Amino acid sequence: MTEYTIRRSDRARRLRIVVAPEGVEVVLPRRMALREAEQFVVSAREGTGLEPWFARITSGEQGSGAPPEVDYDLYAEGEARLGWLNCTVRIAGEAPFDGNALLCALARRIGGRLEEQGLEVAHLKMTLIPDEGRDIGVCNLARGDGRAEQSHTLAEPLESGRLIVNLRAEGDPADLRAAALDALEAAAQAETAVRCDVEHIEHFRPARPVPTHRMV
Repeated sequence: MTEYTIRRSDRARRLRIVVAPEGVEVVLPRRMALREAEQFVVSAREGTGLEPWFARITSGEQGSGAPPEVDYDLYAEGEARLGWLNCTVRIAGEAPFDGNALLCALARRIGGRLEEQGLEVAHLKMTLIPDEGRDIGVCNLARGDGRAEQSHTLAEPLESGRLIVNLRAEGDPADLRAAALDALEAAAQAETAVRCDVEHIEHFRPARPVPTHRMV
């Protein structure tokens, strides 16, 4: 079992799990209530600890406790810190190219550019869909200093396709846009150059959440 510690922080805006060589630390905002709860340590990648967790969440005992308290002002404050970027790009190469390598290179460059500016990536997801066949490549980056990982890999090189980029990071949306366009330009100038034509791009901050239902 992985050892971990729990720490409260006045600066934390949301729950964070920090993984470092010396161990795992769970950081809680000072205002977040630490209710009595069962604790599970699981790893989907390694397949450890899953059975007791699945058994617990399918036991039929869910929802018996008090409803959680939701601080909508705190939630809105956290959302306001995030910049959003959505982008669709046409990708084409002069010859078949490795889409998996392209996805990982783009993720590393975007993450590195934002890290240099002191901006933390909340989530970066890129999906590459070849024009031919039914294959798909998906690359994710969940932290600015994290490692790009592929949840789906392309089985074969492709000649052209559509790239969808969804980026959420703590920073100015304009900085997210600049980082994404910089990565695409670098891909076009790389040794295995590909043409990148942006079909759609939008960058913004989300509006204040308006809950449809409140639990009272």
